[in-house]
Amino acid sequence: MNGPLGPEVEVFANALDDCLAPQGTVEEKQARILNLVNTYYDYSNERLSQLRKQARQASVGDTEMDLDDDAEAGSTASLEEIQEWEQERQTWDLVRRLIPLRYSTPKSKSQRTTSATKKNKEGNDLWGAFLANDELAVERRTILEWLQQSASSGPDLNDLVRELQQNADRGDIIAHGWIHTRSAIKLQKGVIGYARPLDVQFPEVARSLVNSDKAPLVAELDPDSVTRQSRKLEPQDEYFERAIWSGGNSGVVLGEEQ
Repeated sequence: MNGPLGPEVEVFANALDDCLAPQGTVEEKQARILNLVNTYYDYSNERLSQLRKQARQASVGDTEMDLDDDAEAGSTASLEEIQEWEQERQTWDLVRRLIPLRYSTPKSKSQRTTSATKKNKEGNDLWGAFLANDELAVERRTILEWLQQSASSGPDLNDLVRELQQNADRGDIIAHGWIHTRSAIKLQKGVIGYARPLDVQFPEVARSLVNSDKAPLVAELDPDSVTRQSRKLEPQDEYFERAIWSGGNSGVVLGEEQ
């Protein structure tokens, strides 16, 4: 995290010292590591709750704070600080979900397999049986659940996508590709009388092929063109890409919430 060091450093250091104690079996040491991550997550969650409380109180002009609040509580929480602690909490949340999967003991693996096999016999739970025998699928499902939960704690996805759609100037998200960039390329071909695909290696094409912001425009519409040619899309299509990415990154299918 950016900014000056706070009391979290001492909390994290003390928890780490306790975790590194040499005594105990392998299973006990693994349990201490998981408890360490849980401690970091709990602290981040508590700190985030405090900052959000401060922000709510500041928004209504109430600056009185509880005497039990930490020494930092007297200052008004900034949006940037809240976002940083939200990211901190989400990071530790993901780590604490993945550790038991990547470093599970033989005993816990056996228990999961036995439980899934029993459910499969009782209720024909094919999905559970599949997960019991595919560790990668379990991890991916866990990450998907984390993405969905993280999205639910952020700005409303529909509102965010609606704003991006407005800027994209295209209405609903449908698979028509980069329609504004396509139109700009077609127009440029007509201007210079070029029937074949545009080649940005030619100086005349490279100089004249620009988007509405006067930035260099891609000459082709394949997914790698932006990176390969080091050129840009039309701004509306950039917003379109961001809307698609926002939905995919949240683990939510756009429109399902409604």
